[in-house]
Amino acid sequence: MFLFASCEKDNPIEVPVVTHPSVKLLHISHTRDAIATSLSPGVDQIDYSKYELVMLGGDLLFNTSINSTELDYANSIFNLSDINTLWSIGNHDDDNLSMVQAVTGRDPHYAYHKDGITYIVLDSESDNCNIINDQLTLFNNVVDTIQVSSHLIVMTHKLIWMDGNSNLEPLVPTTSNVQLGTLPWQLNPNNFYDDLYWELLDLQNSGIQVICIAGDIGLFATEFEYRFNSGIQFLASGLHYQNPLSAKVLVFEHTKSKGLLTWEYVNIDDL
Repeated sequence: MFLFASCEKDNPIEVPVVTHPSVKLLHISHTRDAIATSLSPGVDQIDYSKYELVMLGGDLLFNTSINSTELDYANSIFNLSDINTLWSIGNHDDDNLSMVQAVTGRDPHYAYHKDGITYIVLDSESDNCNIINDQLTLFNNVVDTIQVSSHLIVMTHKLIWMDGNSNLEPLVPTTSNVQLGTLPWQLNPNNFYDDLYWELLDLQNSGIQVICIAGDIGLFATEFEYRFNSGIQFLASGLHYQNPLSAKVLVFEHTKSKGLLTWEYVNIDDL
């Protein structure tokens, strides 16, 4: 007698796939044209609602706040009144700061926290590019108390972190829209490395990734990245109506559950 035994293969165990959804953030700057209520090509066609947060690097219009018509137009494009629209003022934006504050509901410098990222928005046009008085107080208060953030993003219009840095200052003529100097619209000598950098370095060493983003480029450079050995990251993005190759914006992808933030420069036509 032969006995036959049959066995069935165990059903495979299904392992659930863990996904980490991400959101996108946008940095766009120097969107102005050479005439009033005119923007660089494609800026008014972007669907800004797709982005969890929009960072504006300044110089939105030729004279953004010179009257309510200009400012209302900028608001209609960029939704300046939205709490998730952050705006670092440029020298073409600050004709009437009280009018700007009425639309944004914020001072020209402020802090904001969202989804594990802390933002400090600074006004690099006041005090000849120096971060002093109320701005420095705000900065110190934030960096002294920040605890639960994976990243700190410091937004400015001008590339104030290029002045006084032996590696970055020589790059000003081929990067910044404005050159080193003492005129109000130029990149002035400032106190970034005296009063801000060392505080940022302490944060970086504590495990919080520090990213400084500026917006006054586009005429010479279409994108800029520099990373210190310490890990502090410097970025800049901006458009320029005289340079069609500069039609790039900075798009971040934030995976909130992992505290991961990545970025790439994307042409406006590809958004």
